[in-house]
Amino acid sequence: MIRFDGTERYKIVDQLGEGGMGCVYEALDRTTGDRVALKTLRPKDAHSLVRFKREFRTIARLNHPNLVQLHELSTWENGIFFTMEKVIGVDLRTYLEGVTREDADNADTVEVNRAAGVDVSMEMFGGDMEMFGEDMEGEDSDVEDWSDVGRGDNPTVPSVELAIRQGQSGEPASNPFVDIFGAEQRPLARAGQSSPGSQSVTIGARDPAAQPVCEPARLRACLEQILDALEYLHQEGIVHRDLKPDNILVTEGGVVKVVDFGIMKDLFEARTVTVTGGILGTLAYIPPESTNGDTIGPAADLYTLGCIIFEMLAGSPPFPGSSIRTLWRHQNEPAPALSSRVSGAGDGFEDLCESLLAKEPADRLSIPEIRNLVGLERRSAGTRPRQTVELSPIFAPGSHELAEKIGARLTRACEPDVPQLVILAAEPGDKLQEVLGRVVTILGPQRFQIFRGECTADEDIYYRALDAIIDDLALSVARLPRSSLRRLEEAVGQCAAIFPAFRLVYERRSEVLGPAPEMTDFSNSHMYSTGRFDRRAVLEALGALLSEATRENPALFVIDNLADADEGSFTLLAELLEYPIGRVGILCLLRPPELFSVDVVRKFLLAVESRETVDTLILR
Repeated sequence: MIRFDGTERYKIVDQLGEGGMGCVYEALDRTTGDRVALKTLRPKDAHSLVRFKREFRTIARLNHPNLVQLHELSTWENGIFFTMEKVIGVDLRTYLEGVTREDADNADTVEVNRAAGVDVSMEMFGGDMEMFGEDMEGEDSDVEDWSDVGRGDNPTVPSVELAIRQGQSGEPASNPFVDIFGAEQRPLARAGQSSPGSQSVTIGARDPAAQPVCEPARLRACLEQILDALEYLHQEGIVHRDLKPDNILVTEGGVVKVVDFGIMKDLFEARTVTVTGGILGTLAYIPPESTNGDTIGPAADLYTLGCIIFEMLAGSPPFPGSSIRTLWRHQNEPAPALSSRVSGAGDGFEDLCESLLAKEPADRLSIPEIRNLVGLERRSAGTRPRQTVELSPIFAPGSHELAEKIGARLTRACEPDVPQLVILAAEPGDKLQEVLGRVVTILGPQRFQIFRGECTADEDIYYRALDAIIDDLALSVARLPRSSLRRLEEAVGQCAAIFPAFRLVYERRSEVLGPAPEMTDFSNSHMYSTGRFDRRAVLEALGALLSEATRENPALFVIDNLADADEGSFTLLAELLEYPIGRVGILCLLRPPELFSVDVVRKFLLAVESRETVDTLILR
């Protein structure tokens, strides 16, 4: 593991956790004097790098007392990191049971490849590193497929198909997972009990424990806060997808903090984290629908919550284990009754587990119904996330003169290699949303691909106005036909040397381009050092990739909060207007209009306002 020695701003105080891809440290923010947690990533591939940034960008805008608060995203020579609220506490299991328990059921999500006797048309994989846990390397490594990230289409994940090979007798095994992977080695037991060396476990065969592992009242106090956090996430269109005791921290004062959103699914965002050919989650808590991405919704988190509640009371999850057999049981075996494992939990928890562990998402209780069943209240609704612009078309009758003007300008981008730039200054609010909605409506017939970027003060990275756009562009290039990629092989290589996200193209299309080049820099900082490469050649290569990616449908880059862009972003934007970059329109937003007076904005306007392809507009 490469050591992280801190930065000019952050002084490392202690190491809190370590995994195969990075570490979590306690750090001192020299600017504010605050102690923070600092999560580093030393990416082994571009997938993990892009996902790490997505995790930050989605969660940093949220504000709820039961969600860990993220602060700043930044880079260092050997990787990338973000800072977050330092939670002084323990994981949910330790808090409720009062002991630390090593449990194989709670390992990170595993990768399951083809095994003798079973044809599995998927791969199982997990997060980069649990925020305060460990990443399991080797057989537990990331193998994520982001082929659809950046598309506006609904995400899809193929269903698991299991082709059971016949044995010598010609008859398939009644349970292939038991025959291939063996029975669970550890019987179901409460914390602290010894495990006899039996080779199989029969669910419900033993007498239930006399009392719950934890105090039900203590669990209820935590559950109340977990429900608040999940309700807030779901209202914002986010499914956590890897909720488990290790990802729920509790402070000494009993305040719950849900952490680690590395495999979350954003239901509303067009750039949803989408996975094909695999599923996400931790096996002991994985919902039955995880093998079908189309059905992953808020109810998936509630199934996982049911597994957690069951475990906290009974001492083990309803389907313990970390083999593919566990997944089969989640999908096919009826969940055991809580009373078959433990007595004295109360009818409310018995009924709750029965509902939440239903195989069909529609059969599970909603969060308000859960509160009614077990007598809980809503303690905190959180506050509205940091405002971002919406890009939903408006089909209502009527027109807006400014929207028509912006739409007409951007539509000119449909002409090859004539990039258009519109800078729109406006006060945040409904009027701006209406104009943007009408612009999207106007561009609809041309079927623009929309790529979004946002500049925020909590990102200290190069080219932050275009960083997310570059990530999504790399994914679009990875979907190009084989013949196009072969023709653009040199351009992909040049861009990958400067923008690490373009290694995604190699990782997705190695059969065309060969192995990906080694990642040596994660900050895009080479673009500032003209002596290290031919800047013109890289810009021409980027233009060639954009031209091919926009051959069928033009692209619209929407950049919010332009005034918070770094100097390199303004330089790169101005340079893109000088090169043939295919059919690209760029819409930059300044909120509020007074930001026109910011020095970096004024300097940028002086550099580009004389071009016929640039418009500067104000919404009053």
